[in-house]
Amino acid sequence: MPKTKTMFSKDEEKQLKIEFWGTLNEQLELERGHQANKFIWMNFNTKIKQLFFRMEADRESAQLCIDLQFLDPGITALYYEQFTEFQNILEERLEGEIKWLPQFEHSNGKTISRISVGLSGVDIYKKSDWPTMHEFLKKNFDYVIKSINNISKEENHYRINDKSTSLDLDLLKNDKDNLEFVK
Repeated sequence: MPKTKTMFSKDEEKQLKIEFWGTLNEQLELERGHQANKFIWMNFNTKIKQLFFRMEADRESAQLCIDLQFLDPGITALYYEQFTEFQNILEERLEGEIKWLPQFEHSNGKTISRISVGLSGVDIYKKSDWPTMHEFLKKNFDYVIKSINNISKEENHYRINDKSTSLDLDLLKNDKDNLEFVK
């Protein structure tokens, strides 16, 4: 028998979402970022323009997303390909179902690349699910943050280091209007 979902007014839904994200924010503020400073998860600086971390939750799931939103689809494809080389480590360390989407239609109408890890069977409107959802988001976000904090900038080259593997993200030299890949 299918579960019936409790219906809420728009105001009730809005209030529950504010409370859900506010509680998560309070928990994350207790965490210390790289160099023991507070980090703001909603605007986390990945150090790579057009690479974003997003958290989403709805009536069916919670997910942490790594969104690649470069203006040039070729650059997006390059970064996505580089992340796939890091796939084994991400799948080993992240908790949940991982989806690799080289082409994803974002809610803003743009086609991006997305890597997401999700937890299904939870509902943002069920407060009893919140501890599980918050823990899932915090754990996965913490792992992704630690990975990104291991990025070392060497000239025009980024490297995400892990004990057994490294992911090279070749950056671009911008010579006015000419973009050239650096190897």
